[in-house]
Amino acid sequence: MRWYGWVGLGLLVVPALMLAVLAATGGDDRGSAVAVWTLALAGVLALAVAGHVMILMLVSLRRLAELAQVLGERSNGPVFMKDTAHRYRFANDEAAALVGRNVADMLGSSDGELNPGPVALAFEENDRVCLERDLPTLFRESQRTGDGERSFLVGKYPLHDGRSRIAGLVGVARDITGELELQKLGRRRADEMRVWFDLNPLPVVAFAAADLRVLNANPAALQCYGYSREQMLQLRLPDLFAPGESERLHAYLRREGRALPPGGVAWKHRKAGGGTFDVITDMGNLPHAEVPSHLMLVRDQSGEQSTLGALHACEARYEDLVDSGLAMVWMQDLDGNLLRANAAMADALGYGREQMVGKPLRDFVAEEGLEYWDDYAGRIRSVLRDAGTLQFKARNGEHRMWQYRFVCYPNAEPAPYVLVSAQDVTLRHRHGSRLREQNRRDPLTGCLTRRYVETFATQATMDQAWGCVVVDVDYFRQLNSSEGRARGDAVLRDLAHLLKNHAGADDELVRMGGDEFAVVLPRASLDVVRELADRLAAASHDGMPAVFSLGWAVREAGEPLESTLRRADKVLLQNRARDRH
Repeated sequence: MRWYGWVGLGLLVVPALMLAVLAATGGDDRGSAVAVWTLALAGVLALAVAGHVMILMLVSLRRLAELAQVLGERSNGPVFMKDTAHRYRFANDEAAALVGRNVADMLGSSDGELNPGPVALAFEENDRVCLERDLPTLFRESQRTGDGERSFLVGKYPLHDGRSRIAGLVGVARDITGELELQKLGRRRADEMRVWFDLNPLPVVAFAAADLRVLNANPAALQCYGYSREQMLQLRLPDLFAPGESERLHAYLRREGRALPPGGVAWKHRKAGGGTFDVITDMGNLPHAEVPSHLMLVRDQSGEQSTLGALHACEARYEDLVDSGLAMVWMQDLDGNLLRANAAMADALGYGREQMVGKPLRDFVAEEGLEYWDDYAGRIRSVLRDAGTLQFKARNGEHRMWQYRFVCYPNAEPAPYVLVSAQDVTLRHRHGSRLREQNRRDPLTGCLTRRYVETFATQATMDQAWGCVVVDVDYFRQLNSSEGRARGDAVLRDLAHLLKNHAGADDELVRMGGDEFAVVLPRASLDVVRELADRLAAASHDGMPAVFSLGWAVREAGEPLESTLRRADKVLLQNRARDRH
């Protein structure tokens, strides 16, 4: 365009100089006239050519202006122009949307006038750098739109006039939201790949889909197979498999290019030293790879199989220990049905294990122990661990007392169960019962001791009606002194026998101490107590086995047994005093 201007100026100046020279020299001859007309014609032609050149320049400028306007208005990105005062002279719709205004509002205004604030100051500072330093500038701007936040890369370029002076700047913005998202996605995929591949504790191997070359292997794979990275990258996938697995591997990979079948597959792999080991692999396509490739995740089963073997061996030893142990061990569900029983339990009850499994444990409990069974059945559902005793009935009818401890597993699969261990304490229980009975009874007469009164007090009810008859041998000290202690003991035994014969089936005979006895009627009326006292008084008058005094009483107003006995004892003393006088 600049060359067009210089040519036009040259065509105008040269003819003018020639005419000026001819006018200065003058001349009247024909030759001079011809020269003048020739120069005039040349000048006219030069003017015509210069005008045509100017017209071409105007047309070119108009086309450039139209092209610039079309590019600015129809561009997909924001485009704007500013003068040296930082005022907008042109902006398309996208540029107006970038600053949140209409195109008409922008023209003739600066950023500080449109949106006062720190953002506008940053824009104007960027404009100043571009205009004053005559340098293109780039900066990133974020804009919140209806579709969310968008990011733009804005480039500003200086504009020059015909004298190469800065006349303004043109700005072009490009939406880089998609590029930033792709970069973020790339970084995320890289992080995921690093975590899933490099940091994975399981061996992972990447291999080419076409020729099965090993493309990469994580540190766990290098350690598992015993290769260095350089050695691993020289291998093909079949080199990692045991001999004889090659055909199966190629069939699995489906070399015709279809997708790999999902799920784990068991193989035998080979280490660098030649040893083989069992693995389960999961293979899949590696997306977004430059070379079509697959990933192989390897799970070494040798350690698991060793652990599983040790677990089975431990379980077998446990079974042997339980079956050969002296303690009774059984497993039951929460409903009380037997799931397992060891040999000691079956032998103790006289059954075969196959006869016991599947039956309710309650079927083997003695009738006398059913009240304890109900408590046991409730506790296995409410506590995880507990202990107690149960009374069982063997096949031969013998009753056995077992002391047990149980552990409940309510969350076990496939069903909750209770594991119980017990030992036979029948002999200990019988011995203890015998000792307790001996402590409760007088060894000379077989009567209950005074402790019965304390036990009775804890078992009696508030509205229970009872009575008692108190008996004391007359002149017992003199009998011991004159006839000896053996005679005294015989009298006491005979008296106890007499009292038992006259007492009822539910009555209890208590030796209160020395030669004093009491017959306790736990549930009796006044008439029943009086009738017993009368029978005993008649026996005393016969003098067999000795003469004795007695007193009786029935319960009054919710009093304890001790009070009833004291009142009966007062009556005894009164009767003795009356008889002796």
